[in-house]
Amino acid sequence: MAFPTKVVTQLYGSIGSSDRSIRLYNPSRPSPPPITNPLEPPKATQLIQTYSAHGYEVLDITVARDNATFASVGGDRSVFYWDPIMLLDEAGDSISCVLAGNGEGNGKGGEYEVLSGSVDGRVRTYDVRMGKVETDVVGTSVTSLARTRDGKGVLVGGLDSSIRLMDRDTGADGQVVVWDTLTGNVEEKITVEGAKAEGKKKIGRDGKVKDRQNVVSCVAWKQEGRGNQWCCGGTDGVVTVFGVA
Repeated sequence: MAFPTKVVTQLYGSIGSSDRSIRLYNPSRPSPPPITNPLEPPKATQLIQTYSAHGYEVLDITVARDNATFASVGGDRSVFYWDPIMLLDEAGDSISCVLAGNGEGNGKGGEYEVLSGSVDGRVRTYDVRMGKVETDVVGTSVTSLARTRDGKGVLVGGLDSSIRLMDRDTGADGQVVVWDTLTGNVEEKITVEGAKAEGKKKIGRDGKVKDRQNVVSCVAWKQEGRGNQWCCGGTDGVVTVFGVA
């Protein structure tokens, strides 16, 4: 097959920069006219708009599939959700990657969803419509994010040279699900009782007893996966260790 050289279409493009700005270009605009004065700087006829809000360099940009909104992240530990602009500043360190809503409703928040990965080892999922944020603890600095086709999983790249597949439909019910990565089959579903096993009651700020819900947020293996024990922790503040009976 011959190498494709024919122009099929021309699109808009967004570029983030170390000068803390985001520029929106339209490559389909005609090229600027020839410069008659060699001392005159070239005119940026393809530049449509410049967005300035970040306090540090812009590290990543993602555009929603409907091209109506986009999100940007940078060294200022913030996620900016543009048009209209919204500031999401829960991160504790620089944010290295971001994903905007998929526009098809396959994910939890659909087109109103924003995911960010940070150097603080967290993947944060924002529902900008409901004003909610969920935090998943990875344990190492997050360098990249990518959704699965069905929107139910996220591939998380880390600074430890590992790629993790994060299942977004589990964890909130206090379960750890064991997958066979080759077949995609579920091998085990382990319920983590956490603080419920101790019979302790949870008292809210209003003085009333609340139902305990354990959201599993992190899992770790002994000897980095080579041991026969593993542990997990959740929102109830309890670490549970599992092993061979």
